[in-house]
Amino acid sequence: IWFDQIASPVNAAIVNGPEYRIPVMGTQSHPFFRSQESDRTYIHYDNDLYRNVDLLYDAFGDVLVYKFISPDKVLFIKLDSRMVQDFSLHQHYFKKYNEGIRAGIGAYFDVLFEKDDFAVVVKRRKVERLEGKLSVYIEDDVHYILNNGQWIRITGNGSFSKTLPKDQRKELTTFLKGNHINVRKRKDDDLKKVGAFCYSLKERK
Repeated sequence: IWFDQIASPVNAAIVNGPEYRIPVMGTQSHPFFRSQESDRTYIHYDNDLYRNVDLLYDAFGDVLVYKFISPDKVLFIKLDSRMVQDFSLHQHYFKKYNEGIRAGIGAYFDVLFEKDDFAVVVKRRKVERLEGKLSVYIEDDVHYILNNGQWIRITGNGSFSKTLPKDQRKELTTFLKGNHINVRKRKDDDLKKVGAFCYSLKERK
């Protein structure tokens, strides 16, 4: 009863995990996705939907953090990645892919496009650089196509071509030129469009 009064019965189950300790931050950088301030949002955790929870995503350590505010203190709790299905953060939709864990490239991915066994996702990643005694965190995102369980790193137009039979690759080239898309620049909006177009071609097979 005491625990439910503090955590509330609605979110009690999610308040269960090791404490997350905020890393030492640089004066102008932090390890978190978008903001070092939590975002009040939702998460599917252990197959339950939790609303109005405060989340942060440590993009350096690939750790999802729940900010729990009790009457007398604030706790940061490291959520168990085995229990997370998906969540929203700063108007981005993140999903856990077990294939990513097995491939050693991480648990959580920002989904740009997804349909059936085809997806275009981003590993929102930060790397640490030491400047004197301070850590500076720098964005180092990596973009992937997930095609029937195979991870393809997006480096240029050829990355998407690998998902298509040879007789459809000319259509992809025409689409990219017509929409003035340079895949090498890896812009989110462009990759969403290319992902949707490639999926439409795959559906015509």
